[in-house]
Amino acid sequence: MIKEKVNKLDYFMSDDKGAFAGLHMILDMYDVEQLDQLEWIEKGLTNAAKIANATIIHSHMHHFGPEQGVSGVVVLSESHISVHSWPEKKYIAVDVFMCGNTKPQQAIDYLIDYFNAGNHKCSVIRRGDMNE
Repeated sequence: MIKEKVNKLDYFMSDDKGAFAGLHMILDMYDVEQLDQLEWIEKGLTNAAKIANATIIHSHMHHFGPEQGVSGVVVLSESHISVHSWPEKKYIAVDVFMCGNTKPQQAIDYLIDYFNAGNHKCSVIRRGDMNE
């Protein structure tokens, strides 16, 4: 379980294994509809950031054209959430990288529900592990 940040100045996280810079969660979701809807995708990502207790600095999304995908990023004080979608494949890739006093797993859970993924997989990387 993740504890409070180790140092308010460096935003490192801590758990029973020790200190680390943050969690980078890589989420692949399949069988997802509406992946050409920029505003809908952006809403999902910004809501996920808020639910995870992250501070949004800026959001930028790019739509590649009618019935084509969206790429974008929500820049956070605590890092970022990025997205790439392929509507023709019903596939969306989301990266959630957060440090500090955030709850990235809550962002992941929200995104899986929001996008109503028929199937998904999530990989977790401890970035900047000070114990290795």
